Amino acid sequence: MVRQEAGIAGSGPTTTIGQSGELGRVVSYVAQAYQEIQDRRADWEFLRNNFSFMLTIGQAYYPISTVTNLAEWKRDSFRLYLASAGLSDERWIRFVPWQDFRDSRLRGSAQLLTGRPIEFSIDPQKRVVTYPIPDQAYTIDGEYFAYPAVMALDTDVPIFDRFHMAIVYNALMRYAAYIADPTTYARAQHDYRIQIGKLERTWQPEMTLGEPLA
Repeated sequence: MVRQEAGIAGSGPTTTIGQSGELGRVVSYVAQAYQEIQDRRADWEFLRNNFSFMLTIGQAYYPISTVTNLAEWKRDSFRLYLASAGLSDERWIRFVPWQDFRDSRLRGSAQLLTGRPIEFSIDPQKRVVTYPIPDQAYTIDGEYFAYPAVMALDTDVPIFDRFHMAIVYNALMRYAAYIADPTTYARAQHDYRIQIGKLERTWQPEMTLGEPLA
């Protein structure tokens, strides 16, 4: 579609692998467009995934490698239950901003407290830090936002299910800029804004009521 909209003669490309010249640029621009669209928001709903892992007795810090492809934790989604009791024991676990957590929970003898974790924070290395330190085997679960997906193979498809023309028009803008074609660029930009608006209305987080002021 990008090749066609750009007015590049010929057909195809029949594959995304090993392209060069004009078709190589088309393949590259499509991949860049897809990446840029995902990078517009860190909290796209289509990047939202579930996680679950076991806490270790006596261990408070859990690295980001615990969850595959993690970009950001969804901090309002964490729950915890005693592994031996199962889901019937599941309770919310409260997020505390790191500086407050460090100043109040990781100071003096407080940082040695063990028990059922009731709070957590995210340190500068994106590690989950529980408080108090687990005294039994607990399971923690919740949600996270994954890193943007990459399209490289012929079988790759966009992670969002609709409005794929946003990728086309973003890639077309890149091609038009390369060949210095302001008319094509302006048309692609106009259509891109329409498509990206539809994508954002569909996949941005829902509006929710904030906490009371008093």
